[in-house]
Amino acid sequence: MKKYSKGIKGNKLAELIALAGIDKKKLAKMIGLKNEHAITNWENGKTIPDCHSILKLCVILKTNIQNIYPKLHTLLAHEMEFSKKQKKSVGGK
Repeated sequence: MKKYSKGIKGNKLAELIALAGIDKKKLAKMIGLKNEHAITNWENGKTIPDCHSILKLCVILKTNIQNIYPKLHTLLAHEMEFSKKQKKSVGGK
């Protein structure tokens, strides 16, 4: 997932954090971060959290990755579908 490591616009993280009523400092502590700067970068689409942090976000916010990063989920789903089609055309199945 390296090509997405710089972030992706269109996430709903800020909205979900607000709905949960958790401030960013508290959320950062719950995730195990030193401060809330990483969360701000995630919200702004500058970076994306690592897998462990995404899983923690899902648990804390009582949601799933599709709700937090709908565009990323769609991009990855399209990539996987394209990959399947390529394998079928190469393999002849």
